[in-house]
Amino acid sequence: MGNALANGFSQGACSLLLLATGSVAQAMPETSADEREFLAKIPKVTSATRLTDSVLNTPAAVTIIDRDLIDASTLLSVPELLRLVPGFQVALASGAVTTATRHGVADALERRLEVMVNGHAVYSPVHAFTDWNLLGIPLENIEQIEVIRSPNAPAFGGNATFGSVNVITREPFELRGQYLRGTLGSVDTRQGVARLGTQFAGMDAVATVQYDEADGFDAVNDHRRITGLRFHGQLPLGLSDTLSIELGYTDGETGADGQGSEFSPFRDRRLLGHYQVLTWRRNASNDQGMKLSVSHQFSREDDRYQVDVAPELSIELGYFNSDGSRIDVEFEQWLKPHPSLRLLWGASVRYDHVESDLYLARTNGEIGEWTGRVLGSAEWYASERLTFSLNALGEFSESADSKLSPRLGVNWRLAKGQALRASASRNYRLFSAAEQFVDYPIYLSDGTFVRQLFLATGPDAAPEQVDSLEFGYLFDQPLMGLSFDFSLFYERLKGAGAELLAPGRVRIRTDRGGGWTTRGFEAQVRYQPDAKMLIFGSYAWAKTKGSEPTRLDENGVMVDWQSLNDATPEHTLALQASRRFGRGWSGTLAIFHLDEMRWLGDGGPIDDYIRLDAKLAKRFRLSDAEVNIELIVQNLANTPYQEFRDDGVYERQGNHFDRRAFLQVSLGLP
Repeated sequence: MGNALANGFSQGACSLLLLATGSVAQAMPETSADEREFLAKIPKVTSATRLTDSVLNTPAAVTIIDRDLIDASTLLSVPELLRLVPGFQVALASGAVTTATRHGVADALERRLEVMVNGHAVYSPVHAFTDWNLLGIPLENIEQIEVIRSPNAPAFGGNATFGSVNVITREPFELRGQYLRGTLGSVDTRQGVARLGTQFAGMDAVATVQYDEADGFDAVNDHRRITGLRFHGQLPLGLSDTLSIELGYTDGETGADGQGSEFSPFRDRRLLGHYQVLTWRRNASNDQGMKLSVSHQFSREDDRYQVDVAPELSIELGYFNSDGSRIDVEFEQWLKPHPSLRLLWGASVRYDHVESDLYLARTNGEIGEWTGRVLGSAEWYASERLTFSLNALGEFSESADSKLSPRLGVNWRLAKGQALRASASRNYRLFSAAEQFVDYPIYLSDGTFVRQLFLATGPDAAPEQVDSLEFGYLFDQPLMGLSFDFSLFYERLKGAGAELLAPGRVRIRTDRGGGWTTRGFEAQVRYQPDAKMLIFGSYAWAKTKGSEPTRLDENGVMVDWQSLNDATPEHTLALQASRRFGRGWSGTLAIFHLDEMRWLGDGGPIDDYIRLDAKLAKRFRLSDAEVNIELIVQNLANTPYQEFRDDGVYERQGNHFDRRAFLQVSLGLP
């Protein structure tokens, strides 16, 4: 296995080098002054402190997946694009469930990574994780994805204790015209996107319809059939004000990953979600302005099924069966009272409501909770080279103690385009109301109690606490087309939430879940000397040490613990090289390596793997239409590997990733 991996890695690396070096000699002479000027843009980021700033001034490690990287990629969804990010692990927990985490120690339901669309949280108010099936954003509509590779609760709250992902969509005026895309390929994949961008009544608007269908892994109940609608409109209100409207609707079904047994039959899980976001923004002069947003989101999961246990007697089960809604009102104002000082303050109020008559028995099938937040950021330019930043966010909850998550950062400009950064933060994650109140008893159809399946120890569960230290170096020279980011990190989590097995086979959810520390370093490099070539690489080395309890005895004492030392891969690597060859042809080669690790929950140990992807594309004009044809092959060497678990883990079928091929055809009209 090791020799095969080494050979696969060396062959893939040689292919990447051939793709890159075959054009490096000609790259610089071909670059015009206008191209270099266009490329000479130091990236801006808003998701680190909420203040828009250069990456040279952010107090956190940042990866920006921009339009160029997305267009060149061999990956087909937003969570899979996170494979490019240093320290991130992405796995298909099933063909219908994707999990993405930072530094491991995660299951299929990652609850410590904040996912947003245009700054608005999209994680579930029920389970506090992101269901990527309900995201509703095709890759064609994305401008960039800002990934904060540091604990980021001081900017966005408890779900960002391990970092945040902000998907920023393209402006509606950029998407004028008509666009169609179809994708066919392995595992019976069928995808379609139709988009119309126009202007009416002074508003730039774009409407998108998409469909996603695939059968998933062999012999696993994990298909997906998802339909989505999205509308995004922007209306100017004078010279400095803008009103933005975002509407989305998603409907479909997925395989529920059933085992085919009596108590876990093959079955479908119905999904439905919709959201509405209204945002007013004022951009005044001198880096001052304000924003008010009002949003609502709703999600429904229907996994209810019956099991006959005796004549005329049955029990009702459903592991994902709930309705969840959220109303969120948020205000921000950013100020510049002095040329050397920038400030931001804000406040929000949120109401979450969850209904589930299966696992909220203690609260008669529903719970509602008000939460509030106040936040502040300050950035002080002490000199031309030295910048201090301080930001903090306080969270207030009906069912948990109030907590303040602060971060202090220092950035030192060594020279033009070079900076050192250091930051320290304390991050708290308050458990959601559903996490604290889950109460799942099982009854016969005649009302007879059978047993307790899940029970939480809340309310008033103590929050998880993550302390973080980070030191980094950033080199960014746009005129050279070269940037490099290196960071050292240390993180410690205390009081992790956990599920313990208690007598009677009851799963107890508790805040006394042990903890762990993770230390290591990350690096990423981007080389784009001209508009034709792009090389992006990332690497992370990490070590985790810690444990969590797994079982309680009759007296409520924790008696069994499991080590978490193997829950983080020691090495994570991604390398992508793309080149435009002329006459509309382009190609991409990509390598992804994940060291051996163990996924928690329904996952299990997986071996290390190296995966080589390739893409060949041809772009041409046909009358007024721009046509793009792409052939994508994932796992080109056809070396099967496990994504999330092997065969037999928890008596489940494994998910072996074989070679996959896809043909994409897109058509754009003005």
